[in-house]
Amino acid sequence: MKIGFISFIVLYISSLAISILPSYFKQKNNKPYRGLGASGAVSAIVFAYVLVNPMNFMGIMFIPVMLPAFLFGIIFLLVAFYLDRKQTGRINHSAHISGGIYGLLYMIVVFFTLEDINLPALFLDRIKIDSISDLFYFGI
Repeated sequence: MKIGFISFIVLYISSLAISILPSYFKQKNNKPYRGLGASGAVSAIVFAYVLVNPMNFMGIMFIPVMLPAFLFGIIFLLVAFYLDRKQTGRINHSAHISGGIYGLLYMIVVFFTLEDINLPALFLDRIKIDSISDLFYFGI
């Protein structure tokens, strides 16, 4: 139990720093630019969860459609890439992208190093779609 707690804390704290790096390098000469928040670290946690539990349902608060975590993650990344290219609003989408990717890579390394588990293979083995109800869940 302790190793899981420590791994979680290390993931969260390290992803705070790692997820901001793309924005930092992109904006380092832009003096008025300000970036603040933990959304990149939250993305790392969400994608770590997606990798371990790909068939658990996830959704967005107040929207009554739930998707399997792996599908939610794919859509999340596609939307984040699109919005990052568009550069509208004051949301650091590149932090979401880099945080999510870091969360995936961190989990792969931790599972392989500590438990000798091939997490990508386990992820693919866990994706089972037998019917349309495995892809969508409507309701709260």
